[in-house]
Amino acid sequence: MGVREWQEAQQAQRQAEVDGQRAQTRVREAATRLVRLMWGACDPHLDGAALDGQPLVDDLSWDEFLVQVQGTLEQADAAWERRVLELSIPYQRALLDQLRQELELAEARRQRGFSLTAGASVKVPVSSGGAGQADFRAIVTASLDVSRLARLREEQAGLSLAAAEARVGQARLEALDAVARARFALQDAQFARDVAERGMRQAAEDLSFVQRRWEAGFAGPLELAEAELAVARAALELAKADVALREAWVALGVLLGVQLPE
Repeated sequence: MGVREWQEAQQAQRQAEVDGQRAQTRVREAATRLVRLMWGACDPHLDGAALDGQPLVDDLSWDEFLVQVQGTLEQADAAWERRVLELSIPYQRALLDQLRQELELAEARRQRGFSLTAGASVKVPVSSGGAGQADFRAIVTASLDVSRLARLREEQAGLSLAAAEARVGQARLEALDAVARARFALQDAQFARDVAERGMRQAAEDLSFVQRRWEAGFAGPLELAEAELAVARAALELAKADVALREAWVALGVLLGVQLPE
């Protein structure tokens, strides 16, 4: 080996040491981000694991919440659908509008139809000479609105009611579709979480392999640092998948009226 080759080898070694240090820094940065996301599930001495001196720990009763959501879905469709519609504000508003249109149609029909009123009066004269003859009167009034205006009002009220009924059906469909979309989103989130978990296991196995190569002298510090960084990244992806999965459960539970975990 000549002097030039020796100098190039030394330069390559120094560059590898610099790259290794940078990789180690990236590992620490990734671990710090992981801590902020997993509420202290990583190294406890890293910053981000506490807020105002209190450790960030996810102590919500998730298991109980998931059981309640699953139990609700296991009920008859009519049961949980009724609950979903009771909680759907657009559906309830559509129902109120339909009721208002029904009342307006009934009023329009009443005003157009035949109406009958009756009344009576009795007049008894009073005089000093004795009792006079009583005057009795009865009045019966019948009316029938045959004008075109009343008929048009009734037709308009009928059309408004039909539109209100259509809006109720649409609101019902949208409320139930929201539950269906939430269930599909939950399935997607669960699948993504399973994939992230497999990635985490694979990264851990790769790191174990690189560590054995490192101990045997076949791997450099850069390769080891990259394997450690891959583990940190995989752990970060798994934490994100966990958060997305819980958000999907919460979204579905809210639609079903399940109380959030405390």
